[in-house]
Amino acid sequence: MTTSADIDHALDEGEFDALEALLVSEEVPADCMNLEMLDGYLAAIACAPVPVPVERWMPGVWSAEEEGMSFGSGSSMQQAITLVLRYHNEVVTTLLAEEGWEPFCYAPDESDDDSPAIGDDWAAGFDQGLECWPEDWDEGLTEAQ
Repeated sequence: MTTSADIDHALDEGEFDALEALLVSEEVPADCMNLEMLDGYLAAIACAPVPVPVERWMPGVWSAEEEGMSFGSGSSMQQAITLVLRYHNEVVTTLLAEEGWEPFCYAPDESDDDSPAIGDDWAAGFDQGLECWPEDWDEGLTEAQ
């Protein structure tokens, strides 16, 4: 069971590596985001002008098609959710600190001509995160804001 203590602290290096490995494992749906895409996605969620509820953005992490989501086991699902929530909190905290934040991007594989350019997955994740923003988020804003 996930507790508030589980999601309050930044991931240490081992947990970060575990999250990265889990996102590309057979324990999560095949179209699950990789870590670079997740970083961009969570940055967009964190930058939303109004809070985006977890139940609105979390399903997008695992699969573009929510009906097809399946995890290898219940414990894998719980571990994945806990690590993603903690990573979300880390991204939010770092962005609010206004210093020291850098997007996480994989270095391109120069030996693979088909590998995405640096930042492509991050930008795709950010774009997907923007889709989670409520359509009416700008209601009540004046032109001066």
